[in-house]
Amino acid sequence: GVAFVSEQPMPTNEQFVLNFSFPGSTIRNEITLLVLHCAPIGTQGRFRNGARFLVISDDCAERIFEYVTTAPA
Repeated sequence: GVAFVSEQPMPTNEQFVLNFSFPGSTIRNEITLLVLHCAPIGTQGRFRNGARFLVISDDCAERIFEYVTTAPA
């Protein structure tokens, strides 16, 4: 799964397609996810969302693994 911050509240129990690139990369990643939780955080009007991956390619999963397990340069 994944947690992320949004500017608007996201409806729970709905599917979304998340498109993103990692810093310094031009590769576009696409994941279909189900938002499970949304709650306001801080005083800036932002929302913390928790979601479960529904569809993710093996290549995308590998890029995520590499990004979260590699120390910054």
